Amino acid sequence: LLVVLALARHLPSEYALLTGFGAGLFQDLLAETPLGLWALVLTAVAFVVLRFRDRLEDEFGYVGPFVLAVTLGGLTLFAVLGTIFGEKTLADAGIIRKIALPAVYNVLLAPAVLRVVPMVLGISRYRDSAFRL
Repeated sequence: LLVVLALARHLPSEYALLTGFGAGLFQDLLAETPLGLWALVLTAVAFVVLRFRDRLEDEFGYVGPFVLAVTLGGLTLFAVLGTIFGEKTLADAGIIRKIALPAVYNVLLAPAVLRVVPMVLGISRYRDSAFRL
């Protein structure tokens, strides 16, 4: 989820959504969840990042709370959709812990991941995107 969030900050819109969908589909193939559940959640996460990425570029102080909110929202969406599709995710006694702990971990890992992704994509500080023509 954090890598999709970091990639969606820098990729063009179509590529960011395809990355979210592809990462989610790959995670669906590795897990025992209904096919497409993670794909839907990670595509929604990429969409939310695309909607707010201009605000994140202006003020770096918003990144931590934004990562927390997007992670909480994405995992809550996964829990609700999982329950709708018969996974009984919301019936789990430790659901709050399963949603809150990854959100805290993502906030702690965000500075490292958000600095590495632009380097991997070849984006410098003075350039907005590696995909400019």
